[in-house]
Amino acid sequence: MSQPAMTLGENLKRIREQAGLSQGQLAVLANLNLKMVQRIEAGDGDTGVSKVKALIIALGCTADELLFDESELGEDGDLKILFEQMRKLEGQERQTCKEVIRALIMQHQNRELLKQG
Repeated sequence: MSQPAMTLGENLKRIREQAGLSQGQLAVLANLNLKMVQRIEAGDGDTGVSKVKALIIALGCTADELLFDESELGEDGDLKILFEQMRKLEGQERQTCKEVIRALIMQHQNRELLKQG
């Protein structure tokens, strides 16, 4: 079994569980049969592009999140994924995210200034 297939299967299971979905529910949302979802999670499924795309849409995740493990995404891979997800937000939710990030950055900068002084 190749490493990318295991990564896809492991990531699929993790993201599915985080979404609170059963394999059957995901199969319905992605318009795949249950056996296919089970095989993909086990690293045994034929994961053509159309199937991967259907899973990404059903889970509302990014392709990077589903296809790569943390070491492949690099040091700030988790931040890239968060920002991709933030781009999907609209209106007040998006504005709130920006405000929280700005506040955390300002808090960090203030701590750094206090250390210097």
